[in-house]
Amino acid sequence: MDFYRTYLTGERTGYKQVIHKDIEGILAGSVDCGIILGASVIAAESLGLGTFPIGGIRKNPEEVIELLGLPKYTFPMVGLAIGYPADESHKNLEFLLAVTSIKKVTIKVLLKLLLILMMKKCQNI
Repeated sequence: MDFYRTYLTGERTGYKQVIHKDIEGILAGSVDCGIILGASVIAAESLGLGTFPIGGIRKNPEEVIELLGLPKYTFPMVGLAIGYPADESHKNLEFLLAVTSIKKVTIKVLLKLLLILMMKKCQNI
């Protein structure tokens, strides 16, 4: 989560940043991280790359901040390993066939399909 850039903007414009002090800022930043993670996974996998989100980096944030040299007002929420898969086990043809065979996918149906896919991934770990 990155509030450093908004901090710098506030410094340049004379406004004091306060969003990092409020739960609303933390919630909005967390949602943004989830959106970015999802988009990154889709982009990587569209290029034939495999992905593996790493949520455990929140257990030792100080070490991650130091290792990556993160500035103040940033917090590591999730990591994402990206690389070429060693095998084809990362592909879920059932999910792709289900989505492509439905002409009009409602949000409710799409969420159910995503939940099924996530549950299958968790079982394979």
